[in-house]
Amino acid sequence: MTKFFYAMKMRAFEAIGSLTMSYRLPPLNGLRAFEASARHLSFKRAADELCVTPGAVNQQVKSLEASLGLQLFRRFHRGLLLTAEGESYLPSISQAFRTISDATEGVAPALKGRRLRVGVSSTLSAQSHPAIENLRRSGAWPPWIRPRPLVWGLASRRPTIMALSVFLA
Repeated sequence: MTKFFYAMKMRAFEAIGSLTMSYRLPPLNGLRAFEASARHLSFKRAADELCVTPGAVNQQVKSLEASLGLQLFRRFHRGLLLTAEGESYLPSISQAFRTISDATEGVAPALKGRRLRVGVSSTLSAQSHPAIENLRRSGAWPPWIRPRPLVWGLASRRPTIMALSVFLA
């Protein structure tokens, strides 16, 4: 059995190139932060997109700049400006993320949309609202909605707010 798996592993490595293939990559979170910041020319808007704080985006970009040994942005009080190095680096990084995104969509189409999280109070969900009643009656939630308890009541030990993760295309 192990010889079979070894042979399969070797075939897979031969298909992609070599056994010793490795990539010299800078921090990937720094690359994400750089790409979003460069598109928006703002750490704040990049932070909103990445669901982190502007300070975290700034630190990730600084870490990337330190690992590359060059400055990608000129920082001003009210915004950012790409340096010449940043301008030449951005198209390649954006294309790399598009390539990764396209490959991921081809393999895992469920990741195609964005997730929207909606909190519904237990009082509202207990009332007979037609949409909630239809879902409750059918007993099956659509694949793009995943219900789960979000906040539990201390006294009742029941969910006080139900989160519905809705995946948007």
